[in-house]
Amino acid sequence: MCIDNENKKNMKISSLATYLTNGISFSAEKKKVAIMASGSGSNAEAISDYFEKRKDVEIEIFSDKTSAGVYDRMRKKGKQVHFLSPESNYEFFSEMPHDLIVLAGYMKMIKSDLVDLMKGKIVNIHPSLLPDYPGTHSIERAYNDKRKETGITIHYVDHGMDTGPVIFQESTEINPEWSLDELEAKIHSLEHHHYPRIIDKIISYQPAFTEHLKEVLK
Repeated sequence: MCIDNENKKNMKISSLATYLTNGISFSAEKKKVAIMASGSGSNAEAISDYFEKRKDVEIEIFSDKTSAGVYDRMRKKGKQVHFLSPESNYEFFSEMPHDLIVLAGYMKMIKSDLVDLMKGKIVNIHPSLLPDYPGTHSIERAYNDKRKETGITIHYVDHGMDTGPVIFQESTEINPEWSLDELEAKIHSLEHHHYPRIIDKIISYQPAFTEHLKEVLK
């Protein structure tokens, strides 16, 4: 049987929509969102600030490192950060259900049992246009390769490294005059702007989100 390009696109949309909605049941009233950070916490701060006045969203922030900068960053804003060992993730989220887990500079691979438990409810942001430059040092690698553009990718987490279904991408041209620090600042500004807004779309899921998937998969 011959399958034309439009049918292939629709099949991809159907497959991704099934991935997103299979078993997902968001809370009817207040949504509980867990942010997991390993570093300075700038994305955690941006997300927390975005939802600060929202009564329908509860934000909790966790870190796998006791020395991470996210503690001081959030303490200055009167927000608490909880330590959560990667070995305890599955037990914790089994007992304390959340609508979404948001990885924000979280440097540990999510174990398979938690991926299966929270399928379609874990998202990550990556500082490249995946599938380019998965893993670490993505901004530096794009800079050193003298690429003309790079960007950010927000995606669902599966069992691989930066391989889950893409939700959103935003690109930026790399000015050849920029230093690495300037490129990093540009990427971080894209992350801080887009990540909270995409999270908001996800937890406000409606069947019409399939239209958004069509745009993503063009």
